[in-house]
Amino acid sequence: MESHTNRNSINSANERAENAGSKEMAKRIRHLERMLETRIDIDHAKAILMQKGLCENEAYGSLRHVSMMTRTPLPEIAKAVILADLVEHDGLR
Repeated sequence: MESHTNRNSINSANERAENAGSKEMAKRIRHLERMLETRIDIDHAKAILMQKGLCENEAYGSLRHVSMMTRTPLPEIAKAVILADLVEHDGLR
């Protein structure tokens, strides 16, 4: 009987560890997805600035400069550039 109880305790502990591992893995996946979205937004904003005549390094430097001067995170600056470009080209219908 004691052996059966020990096995149940071990199985229960293993399940808890697996669940904790799954939660940690899900958290890591969400973090990586946010990082990828950020990278995509920054690349999109750089492309918009490059269409206006800046080279890639100048475009990135411009985004960083505005970010630092306004104390606004770079991803937010990138989204603002994307939104401004959208409004400029498509207008607010």
